[in-house]
Amino acid sequence: MARKNDIGRIENFWNNMRNQKKFSMMKVYNLLIKDKNRVDWYHMMAHNFASPRAKVVLWLVCQNRLLTKVRMKNMGMLQNTICEMCKEEDEDLDHLMFKCKGTSTIWQEILKWLDVKIDNNIDMAWIKRNYKGKGWQNALLKAAVTEVFYEIWMYRKSKIFGNKRFYRDIQGVIRNTIDSIVYKGWMKPKYRNHIVNILM
Repeated sequence: MARKNDIGRIENFWNNMRNQKKFSMMKVYNLLIKDKNRVDWYHMMAHNFASPRAKVVLWLVCQNRLLTKVRMKNMGMLQNTICEMCKEEDEDLDHLMFKCKGTSTIWQEILKWLDVKIDNNIDMAWIKRNYKGKGWQNALLKAAVTEVFYEIWMYRKSKIFGNKRFYRDIQGVIRNTIDSIVYKGWMKPKYRNHIVNILM
């Protein structure tokens, strides 16, 4: 929670901005993200050009709030917790996003496409470490990870509810993820040359 002096500082800044001829929402945003009491996933959300819907899923992942089968069972809403992708293990957040046979393939292909090398299996700790930093590689990785979370979640839902219109197989999930990264990245002119180089 914000401390009283932080609230006062933000309120004073806001009032000063209202009295100026030109209001800058960017200055307000920059003030808010400079909070010293950041959560450990702050870098995952800040300056992320991924689609808004993907960022919502990312936020839910960071909060461990996605309604996986294990979480739904803990809430008394479900009995069967077996993962729909592999049919072998319980579907908790860690299994669904990183350890499942299907999702691990998605990570491998997307990171290979981005030319990102990992020493061992990808997990949340690896993501939080590699989200930090600046530059186009970090920006693309940040958006890519966010879009992967979203596509995995949507693929999982399509498997459970039988909607195969957009997510017929793992290769379709990988194509959708790459398309989203390219589309959102292309809207940022400073990343266009880098995206072209990746696509060649």
